[in-house]
Amino acid sequence: MQPQPSGSKALKLLRREGNNVSAKAFTKMARPRKQTTKESALDWVKRDNRRIFHVVYRVGDLGTTVKFYKECLGVKLLGTRDNPEEKYTNVFLGYGAEDSHFVIELKFSTPSYNLQFTIGKLYMLVEIAIYV
Repeated sequence: MQPQPSGSKALKLLRREGNNVSAKAFTKMARPRKQTTKESALDWVKRDNRRIFHVVYRVGDLGTTVKFYKECLGVKLLGTRDNPEEKYTNVFLGYGAEDSHFVIELKFSTPSYNLQFTIGKLYMLVEIAIYV
């Protein structure tokens, strides 16, 4: 029996799903980092630029929802987009421009949505690291 790299079960699963990751690259990705201290963790948070970027909620009462976000959460109206042909309106809310702040998009449609499923999309900004 040949020795298996650490994480060989996960590597086999990745390959089965159609991902092509070499054993050497996977071993480097799975290798534990140096011990984390409180200072290094705080430094990492300061340097980390990952964030939730944009979220879309489907709403049944656009006016009341916008009023809640503005008056209770203090967000600003960033813009609106009407699409009469498709019978929906989008309202964009946030604390600042989307390139540096989280943005909430409210989508109101006629006829109304089944509000059991209200999250339409969630976008996240992450830094991609590739270990070779």
